[in-house]
Amino acid sequence: STPFPPSTFPTMSLGTPANPNSNNNESTRRPPPPADISSVMSAITLCSSHDASIRRPAEELLQTWENAPSFEGVYHVTGYLTSLISIIGDTSSTNTTNINIRLMAAILLKNGIPKSFSVPLPESPNSEMDMNTLTQLQQERANIRNQLPVLLFREVNATIALHLQLSLSDVALFDFPKVWPSLLEDLFGVASGQSELS
Repeated sequence: STPFPPSTFPTMSLGTPANPNSNNNESTRRPPPPADISSVMSAITLCSSHDASIRRPAEELLQTWENAPSFEGVYHVTGYLTSLISIIGDTSSTNTTNINIRLMAAILLKNGIPKSFSVPLPESPNSEMDMNTLTQLQQERANIRNQLPVLLFREVNATIALHLQLSLSDVALFDFPKVWPSLLEDLFGVASGQSELS
């Protein structure tokens, strides 16, 4: 298998909170493409290429999805975080290639969560967000809160577990206790084996 080249991870965002009013980046001037599992998996896989002409477009696409929470102050649903969670949770193969892909997905999740969760969602639809978009974003965030504790406690790879722990800490920073009041109970339930991946 081919490890990810050293240039891959430094080019990824450090996960600073999103700035809804920033329009400096060219990628923020147009809505991002849908981030279904196959597309995200393909981009992550291409990031392992030592050919810069293949690797850089894949890195740019991942960064576009990561920066997608706000498009000129308006949220857009891509499914990026949900796809990352699904990739991390796929432990059907334990070969080195799959572990590397899951690790990169965990790193990308850790980087992407602050950009998404740092901007509170409105309690009801408004001029910038219709009901359908708001519902989808609420469901994605709820899915992240539901899956992260389970993935963390069942993960056997220490490095992946570390990034999941950092992701969980970021979600807690932004959502606990107002949005995620059951955080401690959820963690206790998973730790005691009372919760399973849905």
